[in-house]
Amino acid sequence: MYEISKILGSLLVPPGLLLLIIIWATILVYRNRRKAMRRVMILAMLLMYSLAIVPVAEGLLLPLEDWYPPFGLTKSNLEVSTIKDAEYIMVLGGGTIENSPEYDGASVLAEEPLKRLDYALDLQQRLGLPIIVSGGRPVRNKNGLSEGEVFKAYCLKRGIASANIFVESKSRNTDENMIETKTLYNPKKIILVTSAYHMPRSVFIASKHGIDSIPAPTAFKVSRVGYTWQSFLPNKYAMYKSSVAIKEYIGLLFYLLKSMF
Repeated sequence: MYEISKILGSLLVPPGLLLLIIIWATILVYRNRRKAMRRVMILAMLLMYSLAIVPVAEGLLLPLEDWYPPFGLTKSNLEVSTIKDAEYIMVLGGGTIENSPEYDGASVLAEEPLKRLDYALDLQQRLGLPIIVSGGRPVRNKNGLSEGEVFKAYCLKRGIASANIFVESKSRNTDENMIETKTLYNPKKIILVTSAYHMPRSVFIASKHGIDSIPAPTAFKVSRVGYTWQSFLPNKYAMYKSSVAIKEYIGLLFYLLKSMF
Protein backbone atom coordinates (compact mmCIF):
# COMPACT_ATOMS: atom_id res chain seq x y z
CA MET A 1 0.00 0.00 0.00
CA TYR A 2 2.83 2.41 0.88
CA GLU A 3 4.56 1.87 -2.48
CA ILE A 4 1.29 2.25 -4.41
CA SER A 5 0.48 5.52 -2.63
CA LYS A 6 3.94 6.89 -3.49
CA ILE A 7 3.59 5.98 -7.18
CA LEU A 8 0.10 7.45 -7.45
CA GLY A 9 1.21 10.55 -5.56
CA SER A 10 4.07 11.08 -8.01
CA LEU A 11 1.80 10.73 -11.04
CA LEU A 12 -1.15 12.80 -9.83
CA VAL A 13 0.88 15.78 -8.58
CA PRO A 14 2.94 18.17 -10.76
CA PRO A 15 5.29 17.61 -12.50
CA GLY A 16 4.09 14.01 -12.84
CA LEU A 17 0.57 15.15 -13.74
CA LEU A 18 1.90 17.41 -16.51
CA LEU A 19 4.02 14.56 -17.84
CA LEU A 20 0.93 12.33 -18.06
CA ILE A 21 -0.88 15.01 -20.07
CA ILE A 22 2.05 15.30 -22.49
CA ILE A 23 2.13 11.50 -22.89
CA TRP A 24 -1.61 11.64 -23.60
CA ALA A 25 -1.00 14.29 -26.29
CA THR A 26 1.79 12.19 -27.84
CA ILE A 27 -0.51 9.17 -28.08
CA LEU A 28 -3.10 11.33 -29.85
CA VAL A 29 -0.46 12.42 -32.39
CA TYR A 30 0.39 8.82 -33.23
CA ARG A 31 -3.30 8.13 -33.68
CA ASN A 32 -3.60 11.12 -36.06
CA ARG A 33 -6.03 12.87 -33.74
CA ARG A 34 -4.32 16.24 -34.12
CA LYS A 35 -7.33 18.35 -33.17
CA ALA A 36 -7.69 16.53 -29.86
CA MET A 37 -3.92 16.73 -29.39
CA ARG A 38 -3.97 20.52 -29.76
CA ARG A 39 -6.68 20.76 -27.10
CA VAL A 40 -4.69 18.59 -24.72
CA MET A 41 -1.54 20.69 -25.26
CA ILE A 42 -3.49 23.89 -24.62
CA LEU A 43 -4.83 22.30 -21.44
CA ALA A 44 -1.27 21.40 -20.40
CA MET A 45 -0.02 24.94 -21.03
CA LEU A 46 -2.89 26.54 -19.12
CA LEU A 47 -2.47 24.11 -16.24
CA MET A 48 1.28 24.64 -16.10
CA TYR A 49 0.92 28.42 -16.10
CA SER A 50 -1.87 28.43 -13.51
CA LEU A 51 -0.04 26.18 -11.07
CA ALA A 52 3.16 28.19 -11.47
CA ILE A 53 1.79 31.58 -10.37
CA VAL A 54 1.52 32.75 -6.78
CA PRO A 55 -2.22 33.63 -6.61
CA VAL A 56 -3.28 30.16 -7.73
CA ALA A 57 -0.69 28.35 -5.62
CA GLU A 58 -1.58 30.27 -2.48
CA GLY A 59 -5.28 30.02 -3.26
CA LEU A 60 -4.91 26.24 -3.17
CA LEU A 61 -2.88 26.28 0.04
CA LEU A 62 -4.86 28.86 2.01
CA PRO A 63 -7.89 26.68 2.93
CA LEU A 64 -5.52 24.01 4.26
CA GLU A 65 -3.46 26.49 6.28
CA ASP A 66 -6.54 28.25 7.67
CA TRP A 67 -8.27 24.99 8.63
CA TYR A 68 -6.99 25.33 12.21
CA PRO A 69 -5.98 28.58 13.92
CA PRO A 70 -2.39 29.10 15.06
CA PHE A 71 -1.75 27.70 18.50
CA GLY A 72 0.60 30.56 19.35
CA LEU A 73 3.02 31.00 22.21
CA THR A 74 1.25 33.64 24.27
CA LYS A 75 0.35 33.03 27.90
CA SER A 76 -3.38 33.26 27.21
CA ASN A 77 -3.20 30.53 24.56
CA LEU A 78 -1.16 28.24 26.76
CA GLU A 79 -3.69 28.43 29.60
CA VAL A 80 -6.67 27.29 27.53
CA SER A 81 -8.40 24.45 29.36
CA THR A 82 -8.25 22.14 26.34
CA ILE A 83 -4.50 21.60 26.77
CA LYS A 84 -4.66 20.52 30.43
CA ASP A 85 -4.87 16.81 29.65
CA ALA A 86 -2.23 16.80 26.91
CA GLU A 87 0.45 14.19 27.62
CA TYR A 88 2.98 14.92 24.87
CA ILE A 89 3.99 17.36 22.18
CA MET A 90 4.27 15.26 19.03
CA VAL A 91 6.19 16.57 16.02
CA LEU A 92 5.94 14.85 12.63
CA GLY A 93 8.94 14.36 10.38
CA GLY A 94 9.40 15.53 6.82
CA GLY A 95 12.81 14.37 5.65
CA THR A 96 16.52 14.54 6.38
CA ILE A 97 19.62 15.54 4.45
CA GLU A 98 22.16 12.77 4.64
CA ASN A 99 25.92 13.25 4.52
CA SER A 100 25.62 16.99 5.07
CA PRO A 101 29.07 18.45 4.19
CA GLU A 102 29.08 21.28 6.75
CA TYR A 103 28.47 18.75 9.54
CA ASP A 104 31.20 16.35 8.40
CA GLY A 105 28.80 13.99 6.68
CA ALA A 106 26.25 13.74 9.49
CA SER A 107 22.51 13.49 8.83
CA VAL A 108 20.60 16.71 9.52
CA LEU A 109 16.96 17.73 9.32
CA ALA A 110 15.65 19.22 6.11
CA GLU A 111 14.36 22.79 6.26
CA GLU A 112 10.68 22.08 6.86
CA PRO A 113 10.97 19.43 9.62
CA LEU A 114 13.59 21.63 11.27
CA LYS A 115 11.06 24.45 11.41
CA ARG A 116 8.47 22.05 12.86
CA LEU A 117 10.87 20.90 15.55
CA ASP A 118 12.01 24.41 16.47
CA TYR A 119 8.39 25.38 17.07
CA ALA A 120 7.77 22.20 19.06
CA LEU A 121 10.77 23.01 21.24
CA ASP A 122 9.46 26.52 21.84
CA LEU A 123 6.20 24.97 23.02
CA GLN A 124 8.08 22.45 25.15
CA GLN A 125 9.95 25.20 26.94
CA ARG A 126 6.65 26.92 27.77
CA LEU A 127 4.64 23.82 28.68
CA GLY A 128 7.24 21.42 30.05
CA LEU A 129 5.64 18.46 28.27
CA PRO A 130 7.77 15.64 26.86
CA ILE A 131 8.25 15.48 23.09
CA ILE A 132 7.53 12.57 20.75
CA VAL A 133 9.63 12.84 17.57
CA SER A 134 8.39 10.65 14.74
CA GLY A 135 10.03 9.53 11.51
CA GLY A 136 11.65 6.44 10.01
CA ARG A 137 14.83 5.69 8.11
CA PRO A 138 15.56 7.32 4.72
CA VAL A 139 14.31 5.35 1.72
CA ARG A 140 17.65 5.52 -0.10
CA ASN A 141 19.74 4.47 2.89
CA LYS A 142 18.15 1.82 5.10
CA ASN A 143 21.28 1.78 7.28
CA GLY A 144 21.19 5.51 7.95
CA LEU A 145 19.85 7.24 11.02
CA SER A 146 16.09 7.42 11.28
CA GLU A 147 14.52 10.86 11.21
CA GLY A 148 13.36 10.31 14.79
CA GLU A 149 17.00 9.80 15.83
CA VAL A 150 18.09 12.94 13.96
CA PHE A 151 15.24 14.81 15.67
CA LYS A 152 16.47 13.58 19.06
CA ALA A 153 20.06 14.67 18.36
CA TYR A 154 18.83 18.18 17.59
CA CYS A 155 16.70 18.24 20.74
CA LEU A 156 19.72 17.29 22.84
CA LYS A 157 21.72 20.00 21.11
CA ARG A 158 19.04 22.51 22.11
CA GLY A 159 19.37 21.43 25.75
CA ILE A 160 16.28 19.22 26.11
CA ALA A 161 16.83 16.45 28.65
CA SER A 162 16.95 12.95 27.16
CA ALA A 163 14.20 11.86 29.57
CA ASN A 164 11.82 14.31 27.86
CA ILE A 165 12.42 12.97 24.34
CA PHE A 166 10.54 9.93 23.05
CA VAL A 167 11.50 8.54 19.65
CA GLU A 168 9.43 6.70 17.04
CA SER A 169 11.77 5.56 14.26
CA LYS A 170 9.89 3.13 11.99
CA SER A 171 7.20 5.15 10.23
CA ARG A 172 7.29 6.11 6.54
CA ASN A 173 4.20 8.31 6.31
CA THR A 174 1.63 10.10 8.47
CA ASP A 175 -0.55 7.03 8.92
CA GLU A 176 2.42 5.02 10.17
CA ASN A 177 3.49 7.95 12.40
CA MET A 178 0.27 7.50 14.31
CA ILE A 179 0.21 3.69 14.25
CA GLU A 180 3.77 3.35 15.57
CA THR A 181 3.34 6.11 18.16
CA LYS A 182 0.12 4.52 19.41
CA THR A 183 1.88 1.16 19.73
CA LEU A 184 4.91 2.55 21.56
CA TYR A 185 3.43 5.20 23.87
CA ASN A 186 -0.38 4.91 23.64
CA PRO A 187 -1.04 8.65 24.00
CA LYS A 188 -4.61 9.70 24.59
CA LYS A 189 -4.14 13.40 23.94
CA ILE A 190 -1.27 15.26 22.27
CA ILE A 191 -0.34 18.70 21.07
CA LEU A 192 0.37 17.96 17.41
CA VAL A 193 3.02 19.96 15.57
CA THR A 194 3.33 19.78 11.80
CA SER A 195 3.21 22.13 8.82
CA ALA A 196 -0.03 24.11 8.60
CA TYR A 197 -1.00 22.68 5.21
CA HIS A 198 -0.41 19.14 6.54
CA MET A 199 -2.42 19.61 9.73
CA PRO A 200 -5.96 18.72 8.48
CA ARG A 201 -4.85 15.31 7.23
CA SER A 202 -2.70 14.69 10.31
CA VAL A 203 -5.50 15.46 12.77
CA PHE A 204 -7.90 13.27 10.79
CA ILE A 205 -5.49 10.33 10.77
CA ALA A 206 -4.68 10.76 14.47
CA SER A 207 -8.37 10.62 15.33
CA LYS A 208 -8.81 7.42 13.33
CA HIS A 209 -6.17 5.80 15.52
CA GLY A 210 -7.76 6.99 18.76
CA ILE A 211 -5.42 9.90 19.42
CA ASP A 212 -7.01 13.20 20.42
CA SER A 213 -4.84 15.98 19.02
CA ILE A 214 -4.63 19.70 19.67
CA PRO A 215 -3.40 21.32 16.43
CA ALA A 216 -0.29 23.50 16.67
CA PRO A 217 0.39 24.35 13.02
CA THR A 218 3.67 25.89 11.89
CA ALA A 219 5.76 26.38 8.71
CA PHE A 220 3.08 28.49 6.99
CA LYS A 221 3.75 29.01 3.27
CA VAL A 222 1.13 31.58 2.24
CA SER A 223 2.56 35.10 2.47
CA ARG A 224 -0.80 36.89 3.11
CA VAL A 225 0.50 40.29 1.94
CA GLY A 226 -1.35 40.73 -1.35
CA TYR A 227 -0.06 40.45 -4.92
CA THR A 228 1.76 42.56 -7.52
CA TRP A 229 2.11 42.08 -11.27
CA GLN A 230 5.18 39.97 -10.56
CA SER A 231 2.97 37.49 -8.71
CA PHE A 232 1.54 36.50 -12.09
CA LEU A 233 4.91 35.54 -13.54
CA PRO A 234 5.58 31.79 -13.43
CA ASN A 235 8.07 30.71 -10.78
CA LYS A 236 9.28 27.39 -9.44
CA TYR A 237 8.35 28.06 -5.80
CA ALA A 238 4.73 28.70 -6.76
CA MET A 239 4.73 25.40 -8.65
CA TYR A 240 6.10 23.73 -5.53
CA LYS A 241 3.31 25.24 -3.39
CA SER A 242 0.69 24.05 -5.87
CA SER A 243 2.15 20.55 -5.81
CA VAL A 244 2.13 20.50 -2.01
CA ALA A 245 -1.51 21.60 -1.90
CA ILE A 246 -2.70 19.11 -4.53
CA LYS A 247 -0.89 16.28 -2.74
CA GLU A 248 -2.67 17.18 0.51
CA TYR A 249 -6.10 17.30 -1.10
CA ILE A 250 -5.49 13.91 -2.68
CA GLY A 251 -4.27 12.57 0.68
CA LEU A 252 -7.34 13.89 2.48
CA LEU A 253 -9.63 12.32 -0.10
CA PHE A 254 -7.77 9.01 0.10
CA TYR A 255 -8.02 8.74 3.88
CA LEU A 256 -11.64 9.91 3.87
CA LEU A 257 -12.57 7.18 1.39
CA LYS A 258 -10.46 4.66 3.29
CA SER A 259 -12.35 5.42 6.49
CA MET A 260 -15.67 4.79 4.76
CA PHE A 261 -14.85 1.24 3.66
